[in-house]
Amino acid sequence: MSEFMSTVRKLYKHTHAEQRAPLDRETLWASGKLLYTIKEVAFLLSMSEKSVRRLIKRGLLKVNPALRVQLLTRDEIQAFANMTR
Repeated sequence: MSEFMSTVRKLYKHTHAEQRAPLDRETLWASGKLLYTIKEVAFLLSMSEKSVRRLIKRGLLKVNPALRVQLLTRDEIQAFANMTR
């Protein structure tokens, strides 16, 4: 049983290590990802996750409807950033 638990812990650490935010915004943006989580968008736009959710609710940011998880496209983030300048 302990071997099973150690395998589960290794898998958990591996999958959650990828979800940590990079050191800076430029690194995240330069990664070339097409879809970003709410947490990543909040990090990129220097605001809280709650604020990002409010913007989505108001229709100022649009999530990708294809998935259960709320993901925002790179183009949507860029359009919002340009609109608020």
